[in-house]
Amino acid sequence: LRLHTASLHAEIGLTGGDRIASRNEVRKLALYCRGMETIEEHHVTEIIGDASAISVDEAVDAILSGNTGNFLHAMQKITTSKTAVFLVIQACLKQFQLLDAMRAEMDEKRLQAAQVMQTHGRHLHFRRKPIIEQALRTWNADAISRETSRLQSAILQTRRRQSLEDSIALQTLLSTTLQSGRKG
Repeated sequence: LRLHTASLHAEIGLTGGDRIASRNEVRKLALYCRGMETIEEHHVTEIIGDASAISVDEAVDAILSGNTGNFLHAMQKITTSKTAVFLVIQACLKQFQLLDAMRAEMDEKRLQAAQVMQTHGRHLHFRRKPIIEQALRTWNADAISRETSRLQSAILQTRRRQSLEDSIALQTLLSTTLQSGRKG
């Protein structure tokens, strides 16, 4: 059984370089790939995965889609895994900043969402592209700007009132999810 170089880098990235975790993950990976000649990168992501990143992405996707049920489920996974809720609001802000830039280009050059996705959306995972594209269709520039300001304000409030960080973040994110649902 051989380990492809890209697979090794992916494994290290997902386990954070923790030797004990890495050993355990390699054992699990070897068991998963038993009978194969080479462990490829996709095998690593299938079996190990980065649970916190996946949950954060799931939450942001649910927010942009306006899917309250998926949002609450993703947030439950995040809080159960002890991942900081702040990471979700930060990731959501980054997505809204990206939406703002994309929407500005759409309006300025009179382009369709799909055309803007070809230039600005290249780095996005293929599963996320339809969600971002739909958000571009449903959110206008003013609404994106307002929501971005609300998210920035909420981040500031979480820093000022750390004891209320989770509550502030959850309330803001749920509100954003509901706004997305109304627009869609």
